[in-house]
Amino acid sequence: MIRFVFLMSVLALGVGIAAMVMYYQAKRSRQRAEERQRLLDRLGSGPELREFLASEAGQRLLQGLGEQPRDPRRRILLAVSAGVFSLLVGAGHLLAAWLEIFTSPGSQQVCLINGLLATSVGAGLLAAAGISAVIVRKWRLVPPGEDASPERP
Repeated sequence: MIRFVFLMSVLALGVGIAAMVMYYQAKRSRQRAEERQRLLDRLGSGPELREFLASEAGQRLLQGLGEQPRDPRRRILLAVSAGVFSLLVGAGHLLAAWLEIFTSPGSQQVCLINGLLATSVGAGLLAAAGISAVIVRKWRLVPPGEDASPERP
């Protein structure tokens, strides 16, 4: 019973962190949209708006409005990084279970379960990154000359 509660609490923590990240990203996006709308409302129409849009700040605003989707290479790199990290965490748990490092009753089984879960997630992320890389190449989402490495910010 304790193992089940522990596993469910770890799962709930992961879901909570993911929900929190998604909430803050959506909030930031809403704030940016509201800020741009307030700026455009304040400028009104006519000559003021044309003058502002011709300026460097206006060009930056327009670039932000028509944001391109994120670079697929960055997303693939993020998936690979997360997959390797998850694989290493899983391997550490499996090693701890195999070496019987923890002596409390049931700890070996908990380490084994955590290790299998983390290793499975890592393998899934690496497989998804590999499939995504193949799709990006086949659909030519990145120009052939730029295929080697993601651009730096």
